[in-house]
Amino acid sequence: MRRKVIEVYNISKKFRKNPRLEPSVILGRGHWIVAIIDAIREKSYEYITVLDKVSLTAYENEILGIVGPNGAGKTTLFKILSGILFPDEGYGNILGLDLIKDFQKIKRVVNIIGTCEWLTFYEDLSVRENLEFIQKIYAFSGIKPVRSIDRVLEILNLKERIDEKVRKLSSGMRQKLAIAKCLIAYTPIILLDEPFRGLDILAVRELKEIIKNILSKENNTTILISSHRLSYIEDLCERILIMNKGKIISSINVEKLKEFSKKFMIVELEVYGIYSEILNKLKKIFGHSIVYAFSFKHPYTRIVFRVILARREYSISDLLDKLSKYNIRYLYIEVKDPILEDYFTYLIKNGDR
Repeated sequence: MRRKVIEVYNISKKFRKNPRLEPSVILGRGHWIVAIIDAIREKSYEYITVLDKVSLTAYENEILGIVGPNGAGKTTLFKILSGILFPDEGYGNILGLDLIKDFQKIKRVVNIIGTCEWLTFYEDLSVRENLEFIQKIYAFSGIKPVRSIDRVLEILNLKERIDEKVRKLSSGMRQKLAIAKCLIAYTPIILLDEPFRGLDILAVRELKEIIKNILSKENNTTILISSHRLSYIEDLCERILIMNKGKIISSINVEKLKEFSKKFMIVELEVYGIYSEILNKLKKIFGHSIVYAFSFKHPYTRIVFRVILARREYSISDLLDKLSKYNIRYLYIEVKDPILEDYFTYLIKNGDR
């Protein structure tokens, strides 16, 4: 049985909202100073709950996915797991190190790659110079490099860009370059926060191979990946946790999808028109059923919608009549079994109702 490397229980985090001043106060000439002083002295602040009693466990050499919409709390969770932030409540350990007491030691065993990690590169330095600088930072922290810069760039398919300035790289190349930070040096745990953002389909496929075959198998590393799209990580992770509004609301596996498929079916249709107008018409047709845009096709006037319906006898002819009534032009319409993305959408949408 694999050992547990991450254990956190009931961790919560709140952030204080900035004091808001009324427009009349801001535009005033004399009493605005008093208003600012009162705002500073105010004892009762309004707080936003970003994490709400989150518990999770990750095992050695596991790839664990955390999926949720923007603002679900994924980045804050990763910052706590990497020793950057302290939780307000709860407790936990990373490789036996206490989240709060040993936060400096945790930073040596956890490598976090943020959503816009490429912004930390020096744009006027070359790719080689940036990676040499990162190597020295790791060496200063006592972390030994495990790969040469040439080998890292070969893995990332960026070797031809080695002497090019970072500012000349595309955003997708910069995002790939950020992964170099966890290829150069070894840490037993890697946290990847939205690593596929800004990448095209080919680059996503390449990065998945790197994560699965290099970081996980070759390095024997525990990897946590966050994403707002389930389709990016569903074929990569052993387990997937669903986050929404600061809570882990469910986990996804094949068995749960089978149970979901017994109760629900999917109507998929590709339509022509303006997104907001078509969405409103489909909601009128399908009532309380969940309707969401599955994909957009160039030039964004062709949209594939999916509708989650209770599994029962459903008349396609009645649906076609309704589409005609609302003057919805469609390319195709098809009844399908649910996929993981449908289950994820169902959980999130029901949580928002």
